[in-house]
Amino acid sequence: MQPITRQIIGKANDYSAVDLVRCQQRLVQLRVVAAAELAKCDVLMVSTIRKAFTIAEVNADPIGVNALLGTYTNFANLLDLAGLACPLWLAPDGTAYGVTFLVPAGRDAELAGLAAAFHAQTNLPLGALGA
Repeated sequence: MQPITRQIIGKANDYSAVDLVRCQQRLVQLRVVAAAELAKCDVLMVSTIRKAFTIAEVNADPIGVNALLGTYTNFANLLDLAGLACPLWLAPDGTAYGVTFLVPAGRDAELAGLAAAFHAQTNLPLGALGA
């Protein structure tokens, strides 16, 4: 097991089964609130990342950097949302910046159609190889 993975999983030892049940109950409450708010819109669009990081920055602080990379998207799995990231622009060094579209689970086809239409408007290539 990777040491970082072991460190993350090892944090579970800091919590009890009671803590788990309380957190799961709270998550159910928050899902209800979030679902009511998301029902008011067609799609939620968020920034995909706060900033790009170099491999050296990730290696220096893998947990901290990955937490920052998920700032606008980590909640999606907890709320049972489907997400699809789309590039918005490429920096001069080739770094892609984009947005992530989020919808309730089960609306994947709609999400893919929206993302395809959005991506077509950017005139950016598909993937890093420029295909």
